[in-house]
Amino acid sequence: MKKFSLLFLCLSLGLSLAAQRSALEIGLSNVASEPDMDGPGIGIHFAHQFRPWLEAGFGLTSSSAYDERIQQRFLQGYLTGRIYASLIPLHFAQKGYVRLGAAYNFTQENKVWLITDTEGREILEEAVRGWDWMGGTVHAGLGWALNDHWAVEARANLGGYTEARLLGDWGIYLRRYF
Repeated sequence: MKKFSLLFLCLSLGLSLAAQRSALEIGLSNVASEPDMDGPGIGIHFAHQFRPWLEAGFGLTSSSAYDERIQQRFLQGYLTGRIYASLIPLHFAQKGYVRLGAAYNFTQENKVWLITDTEGREILEEAVRGWDWMGGTVHAGLGWALNDHWAVEARANLGGYTEARLLGDWGIYLRRYF
């Protein structure tokens, strides 16, 4: 009986592994955080669907930031990494789907300071704070499958990081299944 159970378990695991598919997505995102760090950026994620209703993945989202002191926008205000899991509990119109999930986030914040040298000239200096674990968020998304290999998805991450006061981000992604 134990051999049969072990064989059944191995067969079930093999079938479930064969049914999996992965996805790579890239898109435009917008981070809503501190007023001077709110801006558009780029997001890229790698995902793995264990079932049609269960997915897990990881990714990075960069954002631009505006520094009023230098009156310029620079690209990497925040670089946010995300490890997430999603349920896809609702499919509609044969091609649409809804995503609900949770993520754990870490971020790298870049700051730009103006420094005045001994002759009074202003010099830009950039300092990277490093990676910090910033806590969890929840996310929701609405997607549409274009065919078996491509989908478009709009998704928002809601919640907050305590230290950086990041409220969340939203994005529109093009997804390729393989």
